[in-house]
Amino acid sequence: MRRIHLGIAAAATALLLAGCGSDDSDTADTAGNSTPTTAAASPPAPPPSDLPPEQRASIQAAAGIPPAPDAATQAAYAADLNKINPKIVDGKTERAVDRGRNVCSDLANGKDHAKVIENLQYRFGSGALTISDTEAEKILTAITTHICP
Repeated sequence: MRRIHLGIAAAATALLLAGCGSDDSDTADTAGNSTPTTAAASPPAPPPSDLPPEQRASIQAAAGIPPAPDAATQAAYAADLNKINPKIVDGKTERAVDRGRNVCSDLANGKDHAKVIENLQYRFGSGALTISDTEAEKILTAITTHICP
């Protein structure tokens, strides 16, 4: 009985090893010749931060995100936001500009006004700061004045 089990185990092992030895990257044509079927691996796409500035700008423009404004425009925009609520900018003008540029994308992509305001409140708000509807409308005015073309 033990010999039968050993024989079955040996046969199963031989079959498994035969299957492991095949090379799936080659296929045989009708003449029995092997031809490789693996394609050359393309390099992975770079993360967005590694893209050249021109390519990143092109992608952003296609999404409706305008280029960052110049320093004077950013300062005027931050000043308008600070008049609404100083916690909106909180010393982080670049972050406020990026958030405004994203609102421009919503506008460029035809989102309805209520959705634009909702997204704006989400983008500019935080755990410690809730943006009211009135503040959101004023922020939208600042964005369309200084950030969106």
